Amino acid sequence: MKRVLFVDHVDLILGGAEINLIELLSVPEASGRWEVGCACAPSGPLRDALGKCPRVQLFRYTASVEFNRFRLVGCRGSLSKIWSGWRSVRRAAAELEDIRAAFRPDALVSCANKDHFASAFLRSSESTRAFWWVNDLLTPDFFSWPARRLFSLMATRRATGLVAVSRAVAQALVDAGVPSRNVRTIPNGIPVESYSRPASGRLRSKIGAGNPLVGVLGRFTPWKGQHVALDIVRQCVSRGQAVHFVFVGRAFNEDQEYEAELHKFVARHNLSSSVTFMPFQSDVASVLADLDIVLHTSVKPEPFGRVIIEAMAAGAIVIAAAAGGVKEIIESGSTGFLVDPGDVPAYVDAIQQALGNPARRRAMIAAAKLAVKSQFSVERVFEQFDELITSLKP
Repeated sequence: MKRVLFVDHVDLILGGAEINLIELLSVPEASGRWEVGCACAPSGPLRDALGKCPRVQLFRYTASVEFNRFRLVGCRGSLSKIWSGWRSVRRAAAELEDIRAAFRPDALVSCANKDHFASAFLRSSESTRAFWWVNDLLTPDFFSWPARRLFSLMATRRATGLVAVSRAVAQALVDAGVPSRNVRTIPNGIPVESYSRPASGRLRSKIGAGNPLVGVLGRFTPWKGQHVALDIVRQCVSRGQAVHFVFVGRAFNEDQEYEAELHKFVARHNLSSSVTFMPFQSDVASVLADLDIVLHTSVKPEPFGRVIIEAMAAGAIVIAAAAGGVKEIIESGSTGFLVDPGDVPAYVDAIQQALGNPARRRAMIAAAKLAVKSQFSVERVFEQFDELITSLKP
């Protein structure tokens, strides 16, 4: 059996990378084929969830305390902040070195950008191969030129390989200077059966809506485009479309003002009877079970779009922005709708199409479920990771 050490410092929330990791290690075959260790924060939802995965050895990785003080995505900080971040990475690397010595893995898989950098400073070892599981687009939309350049140099020199969650992510890595031979694409997946539509009604009972429900799920931040979704609401209301919109999520730290502006927009345009705001829900499947349509309104390219495959598996029609990894998921007109990012009239027209033809809607739902089951299952993700890791020479 191969020994695999996963590294993820996140301690406050479960983002896409963390959910991917939890679900990967929950696949029954994982405990049968790998000896798994996880370097994670001493406390928090990630550690709690990993503790429930079978036969996973947890290691205290305290880097989260300092890592939370600086950002890489969108970072254009001062030299002092960059220097502080650099020292944090070096300290995290020293901690990882001790963990590696204790666990002696054949492969180390880092799951977040800061952990990629920390793993890059580990002492060279013929016995451990380092893979970076890349969940972000290394493009000017999200990273400064120095950050992209440093990422490319460190990845090329220090990583055995990079695992991209979509072809769009893989291409961005190559465009940034990472040799294509070092990049492998393993699209994200989900435990499909967990999203099979259960008995609906929980969400409707909370908000009391009788009209078709349209959901917008995710972190409230400008690039995710919740402001675009509110423009869609306003146009639907002006057209007299009898639909109710549910915004599920919240803003983190620097985006609190953006969330406040969303609420002000609803009040200013008298949309409160058509809009409900809800915090993140632990049981996403039960929320999706009540949604007729899910809107993806990002104004920047999405690395993948996990909520899209979740919604498709749950039987909701997805209308999404045609950019980034999203274009690899949806076949427009067959398994969902793709529209140009920010094109509000196109979104409104797609909503009308999705609700106006029940027979077509049923066919699209069936096609979407089949696509997710055949292309985006977490079991398929595990098999591809296993192939990658077992190919390592002893």
